[in-house]
Amino acid sequence: MLSYLFGDAPIIKILDFLLDEWELDFSKADVARETGVSWKTVNEVWGTLEKFGLIEYTRTVNRAKMYRVKKNNLFKTLKRLDMEILALLDRDDQKQEVTA
Repeated sequence: MLSYLFGDAPIIKILDFLLDEWELDFSKADVARETGVSWKTVNEVWGTLEKFGLIEYTRTVNRAKMYRVKKNNLFKTLKRLDMEILALLDRDDQKQEVTA
C-alpha cells in the first residue's frame, strides 16, 4: 500500500512486497519476479535494505541466498503505515459506495 502514497519507485515496490510477505524467506530473484523490478535494480537497493536492518540472511537453497524481513522497530513502523494507508483507502471506498 505504500505505493498509493509514495508512487511506484523500485524501492517502494520492494518495500510493499516485504511488508506483505514478512513471514516468508525469499531470494533476490523472488523479489524481482514478484515486484516486476529488474534483478539489477533489486541488487542495487539491497544494500540500503540491509543497512537499515530491514532484511537478514536466513539460509542458502541450492545457490540462492534466502532472506527474510527482520522484525525491528523500522519494520513495525512501516507495517503500521502500510495498514493505516489500507484503512484510509477502505474508508474512502466505503464513502464512495454510500454516495453512489
